[in-house]
Amino acid sequence: QEVAAVEGRITAVGGLPHASGMPAWGVSDHLARRVLEMRKYDAEINAAINFKCDAEVIEVVQKYCAEKGFLFGWVDRTKEPEEVAGPDGSSMPWKIKQLVTSSGGIPKLFYEGEGWGKEPLFVAIGSDAVEVAGIAIEIAQRYQQRPG
Repeated sequence: QEVAAVEGRITAVGGLPHASGMPAWGVSDHLARRVLEMRKYDAEINAAINFKCDAEVIEVVQKYCAEKGFLFGWVDRTKEPEEVAGPDGSSMPWKIKQLVTSSGGIPKLFYEGEGWGKEPLFVAIGSDAVEVAGIAIEIAQRYQQRPG
């Protein structure tokens, strides 16, 4: 109940983003746990957005981070210990610690690789929802403009 989120997913309808629900408190357990865990490392983190992850998106985001001077990171889910991988909700502290350790700080953008029964995903973090939405929009624009 400490974190507000858009209920459901944001998808493309007619080529434009469309939220399936309205912002509300307590509707995104996973993203809420991520924000709360990251705040233990940086109290300025108040917002996050996750989006699809594939090889093309990784390339676009890496270039974006290099241009913006943002730290880029990734969580290697294949190294996730069994004792935290199984129970729902218990892996977040491990994932964030692994991210901070492997990245040398808290990256503005990072992805989680595949794990057993887990799909890869990207996350952008920031001080507020406007900041992370802006990052997501810029990445989406660059993704659409890529050659090929």
